[in-house]
Order: sequence, then structure tokens, then C-alpha cells
Amino acid sequence: MSTIGEIASFKSAIAQTVSELGLDERKWGDEKWKSTWPLINQNVLDDAFNQQQVVRQIFPELSINFRTCKTNTRILQKEIPENPARPPYGHGFKVVSDFVAGRVNCPVTEILSKVDYVQKKVLELGGALCIKGTETRPFEYFMKEGKYTDITQYVHAFLPQIGYPLELQIGHELAAHTFTVDSHLRDRRNHKLSDDMVDLWNGDFYEKFARQYVLDKANGVIPTVTKKQVQDKAEEIHGGHEKVPTDLQKILDTL
Repeated sequence: MSTIGEIASFKSAIAQTVSELGLDERKWGDEKWKSTWPLINQNVLDDAFNQQQVVRQIFPELSINFRTCKTNTRILQKEIPENPARPPYGHGFKVVSDFVAGRVNCPVTEILSKVDYVQKKVLELGGALCIKGTETRPFEYFMKEGKYTDITQYVHAFLPQIGYPLELQIGHELAAHTFTVDSHLRDRRNHKLSDDMVDLWNGDFYEKFARQYVLDKANGVIPTVTKKQVQDKAEEIHGGHEKVPTDLQKILDTL
């Protein structure tokens, strides 16, 4: 089959699956999502990656930092769960959910308005939408009873103009940076390569120090940890002030 034919076959299968299931989070584990997996190859992934300009035209008010192109090797790894007897929640959809993916950095207090903007645009264009955590897993939504409970929010969308599911992570740049480090370290582990980059979950740095500090400020309450404690923890897990990466330090300076 030609490259054009391969791409068309996958996009047709995805469109059909969305027409039957929508992006309903309760149906992410449906076998119909898995039926699209055999149609994935690098030509499909490259085409999805090349939809960035289309996405920017649809959402002109968003400044989107797109993630790197997926590799077929990575997709094959995602298809095989670490524990086959207990695959991750929504495994079928998650394999295909982020061929087109980007991060929108903004203060926590602006997440809701940006999510609303994405929702409005998608519905105007007749697309499908899932704001993660609003259907069956509320602990994954970034607000509860008017208070912020997280510093980032995932939104998934499908639009025929794009042809692939779109994943947007909208929120504080600290979360975006942390998840970027996660991806880098995971890829290195998958290739059995060593790396000097530090996991920002070490010593509860991200969850109980930096993230909590950002959350408390967004909620207008006295922070449970101080900015100095956040900085000290960053230096502790990296082995000294001079070893804290410049990109992370820039974020910490603005907290």
C-alpha cells in the first residue's frame, strides 16, 4: 500500500471509531480503539506530526509547544503494558491519543478559560471532546468545589480537519517541564541508556514541594512550603545549586 493509502486507512479507522464511541473516557478501553493499532506505522506518525500548522490555525489564541514526533518503536512499547494482566486505564485509546500533542503553558488561574476556549472551538467545528477527569475519574480534573487541585489539565479532541486525536496539556510550565523530563528518562530507560538528568519526582520535589507551592499560591492560601524550601529541595535532589538545570532554575525563579 502507498504512503497515502496507509495514512488514509488509519485516519478512516480513527474517524469511524470516534463516530461510534466519541471520546467518552468511559470507553477508552473499548476494543475498537485497539483495532486501529495494526494500521499504525511511521508514515502515519509523521503525517500526524505534520498537522501542527492546522492545529495552530484552529486555535490561534493558544501558544502551543508541540511535542516531538512519535516513533513506531515507542508505539509498539505502549501497546504492551508492563503488567499484561492489568493494563492501564483506557489502554486502547491512550496508544493513539497523542500522535498530535502539545503543551500550553499558563498560570493555574488561566487554565479554565483556555479549556473553555478549546471546548468552544471544537464544538463549533463539530468535533469530539474529552476534558479529562470530568466523567468518571474526577481526581484527574484540576478543580474541585472552586479550588484548584492540580496545576495542569489534559484535554483530548478529535476534528476531521486534523484527522488524528489531539492531546493538549494546559497548565503551569512546571508541570510541562516535569513531564518532559519524565518522557526523556523513560525513552532512555527503554533504550537501556544511562542519563544524568534527575527525575523531578525524587524526594517528592515535584508533588509535595514545587507543585504544592504553586497550588497554594493559586488558591490564595498561605503556602505549606516556602519558596526557599522548594529551592533547597531542588538543590538536594540535583546535588547542589550549580547542578540545578538552567531551564528548571528559570521556572523556580518565577514561582
